[in-house]
Amino acid sequence: MKLGGCFGRESHDPSCHRESTPPRSRRSDIAQEPESPSILNSPKLDEKYTLGHLLGEGNFAQVFMGYQKGTSEPVAIKKFYHRPNDGEMKRAIGQELEFFKLGLEHEFIVKTYEVVRDDATSCLVLEIMAGQDLQVRLDLRDRFHEGETREILVRIFAALSFLHSNGVMHRDIKPENILFSSDTDNRAKLADFGLCHIFPKDGSRLKTDGMYGTPYYVAPEIARDERYTAKVDMWSCGVMMYQMLGGKLPFNAMTGNGVIRKVRKGNYNFNDPQWGTVSLVAKDLISKLMEVDPEKRYSAEQALHHPWIQDGVEAAQKKAKLPESMRSPHRVVDANFSDNGTLLV
Repeated sequence: MKLGGCFGRESHDPSCHRESTPPRSRRSDIAQEPESPSILNSPKLDEKYTLGHLLGEGNFAQVFMGYQKGTSEPVAIKKFYHRPNDGEMKRAIGQELEFFKLGLEHEFIVKTYEVVRDDATSCLVLEIMAGQDLQVRLDLRDRFHEGETREILVRIFAALSFLHSNGVMHRDIKPENILFSSDTDNRAKLADFGLCHIFPKDGSRLKTDGMYGTPYYVAPEIARDERYTAKVDMWSCGVMMYQMLGGKLPFNAMTGNGVIRKVRKGNYNFNDPQWGTVSLVAKDLISKLMEVDPEKRYSAEQALHHPWIQDGVEAAQKKAKLPESMRSPHRVVDANFSDNGTLLV
């Protein structure tokens, strides 16, 4: 589903208006919608909520402003289309419901308050996010400063560390799924679990079941149809960080297949002039996130303890209220760069 901030703006071009975004292919590992008495027996939507104006719509759902009856508490209501024969949409709904059933909550993940279902539709009642999404912000400006990039990504790393430690991979990390509480701050939260997956506790890799997600952000192992782990999320974070600091995507082409071919090779650099103003330690973290070998790629917990994050963690703690455990005594940067900013392997 492609929705912007407030769960209600149209999807935006990840290439910052440089070309049209290739169609997104969604896949799922859950063959059927999960059954749960707590979900199936939820009261009908109009019994608890007043439906407000349309905020936006995507491939699978419309999102409305809503208010809880009795308290007038504002919420976002994600209402899926009624398409009984659309297996792809049913799987996406199934993934969202599966995640809801886990009962996982984190301060940097958009909260799902309730699932409401009846014969006609399925709805998610969500925390309202009043700001634009990260893709909108990228569309409106060329680049981000390192400080604000850090302030945003530290929250996403923390959210992913929590998810991965609880056996969940997101599998669709991209700017459109990073939402903000308002347009005047960087209080980001992770949204949209239509492609999430509960991975094996033994740490074994999953078998790729075809392309999914958005080509610009998928990891090489997915593009190569290889087995994968939760570290696919960290590659996507590296692509976002590259895009935020460098002003463009590391892999671009006229078609989705063209993008995928470049992702498979995993070749990128910091040669463009704008990278001359980006710190070496920031480029080091990008390189560790965009490591083609998933065994060597940083985990979310490692990213949280990287010097680039730790250098600004005090400021982030004041605004994001990050736990003290995110501090690290280790402040070593071991990457080596040439004068033009290319990573030396």
